[in-house]
Amino acid sequence: MSLSDCQLGIIQLRWDEKDRKVVITTHDGDKFVTTVDQAIFACKAADKREIYKKQFNNLLDKLGGWLQHHKKTVFEAFLTIRDAGLLFVPIKNTPQYDPAWEDELTDLDLEIAQDDQFDVIRLSVLSLPKTTPEAISTFLSTDIPPLHYQNAQ
Repeated sequence: MSLSDCQLGIIQLRWDEKDRKVVITTHDGDKFVTTVDQAIFACKAADKREIYKKQFNNLLDKLGGWLQHHKKTVFEAFLTIRDAGLLFVPIKNTPQYDPAWEDELTDLDLEIAQDDQFDVIRLSVLSLPKTTPEAISTFLSTDIPPLHYQNAQ
């Protein structure tokens, strides 16, 4: 550590001292004893969390634009958690199978999967026909309420 680091109050934790114990005290007095290696892991996780938040907000914009473009076809849609990732569930306003609709959903799924701006997002897409709320609920997470879009038409 250089003299200027000491003057700025910077404490350097080096990766080659990975087993060294450090104490972190929070603003409310809680103390955490951890190793340098675990502190590095926590910093990386916090950084990835910020990246995920940004990508999640971009995903909401992307899906919102897609829903707006398909407002004549979509009755409602959900974004939920499933299988350690996100699940986008658009519900058609009719119960009939439509291969062109399925192609559009596949295109959306591939477009998001191949877009670097969503590289930490895991998203699956599942199309459902218009059905009962009870049937739809079997596809949605019970742990966290899904985001819900309802077409105003």
